[in-house]
Amino acid sequence: MITRLKTATEAEMITALKSALLVDAEGELITATHDYFVSVDGVLCDYTGIILTDDEGNHYLEKLPLDGYHANLVTKDVSIIAALAGVTIAVNSPLIKIAGEV
Repeated sequence: MITRLKTATEAEMITALKSALLVDAEGELITATHDYFVSVDGVLCDYTGIILTDDEGNHYLEKLPLDGYHANLVTKDVSIIAALAGVTIAVNSPLIKIAGEV
């Protein structure tokens, strides 16, 4: 199961992940075990649909940052999912997809 997480700041995300006990004895985040995988993506950007031109005449799509600090969690462990319920969000069209996700 893929769970999308969002907080206002990086510090809030780390606090949430630590509260779900996704840390080692020193309090450092463990991003993968046999029970879960967490990808801390940080601030995400999305395209505005506006085409810009740089000084050399190259065209590119404008991107703007989205609000919040983002992470993705893959786990079947209901205790981890429950511990992160307060920062879980529903996403219809994710910008970042996890391997195997359609």
